[in-house]
Amino acid sequence: IFPAHTSSAVLVFATSLVMMLIGRVQLRELAKIVGLAIVGVFLIMSLHLGRSATAGGRVETWIDLWSQDRTEIPVEELSDTERSMIAIHNGGWLGQGAGQSAMRVEMTHPESDYAYAFFVEEYGLIMALVLLMLYLWIFFRAILIFEGCGTAFPGLLVLGLALLITSQALLHIMVTLNLIPETGQTLPLISRGGSSTLFTAIALGMILSVSRQNEEQSHDKPKDQ
Repeated sequence: IFPAHTSSAVLVFATSLVMMLIGRVQLRELAKIVGLAIVGVFLIMSLHLGRSATAGGRVETWIDLWSQDRTEIPVEELSDTERSMIAIHNGGWLGQGAGQSAMRVEMTHPESDYAYAFFVEEYGLIMALVLLMLYLWIFFRAILIFEGCGTAFPGLLVLGLALLITSQALLHIMVTLNLIPETGQTLPLISRGGSSTLFTAIALGMILSVSRQNEEQSHDKPKDQ
C-alpha cells in the first residue's frame, strides 16, 4: 500500500501498532516492527519509489505555509490547503447555506480531500463541531462496547474498526486546518466515494453486531467461566 497511498499505509500501520499494544504484544517486538518500518521508508524515499516525490513535495508545501508570508500571493496561486482555510473562515458560525460554498469550485478535490472545509463553509462552525463530536462519539462508544465483551476478539475488532474511522476523520480535519501535510484521506460518510462509504458502513455494522451480542450475552465465554 505504501508506494501507492502513503498516508493510508501509515494509518493502517499506526492503528495496527496500537491494537498490538492493547493486545499486550511485548514492547521489544513492537520496537522491532517500528525499526523495520523506518528502514523500509528510508529505502523507498532514497530510491524514489512509488509516490515518494509527491509525499516530499507535500511536506515542503506544508513547511512553506507555516514559514513564509503568503498574504501577497494571488488567489489563483494559493494551495488547496490555503483555500480550505479560507472556506472555513468564510463559513463563520452558521455557514453560507447548503450548496453556497464559494471556495468549493476553486479546489482540486473538494468533495474528497477537503470535504470538511466546504462543510464548514456551507453549514458553519457549530454544525462542524457537532460532526467532529459524532466521530469522537463513535470511538468512545466503541470503548464501552469493548469493556462489555467477554472475550478478546470481538472487543479488539470493535476497538480497531472505531480507531480506523475516527483516526481517518481526524487526519482529514487536521489537513484542512494545515496542522499536518496533505494526506488525501477522505472524511468518512461525508466525502465522495462509493467504496469508502460501503466499507465504512460495513465496519459500523460489525460494531453494532458486537454491541447487540453484548446485550444478548451471546459471546463465547472463556472455559473457566
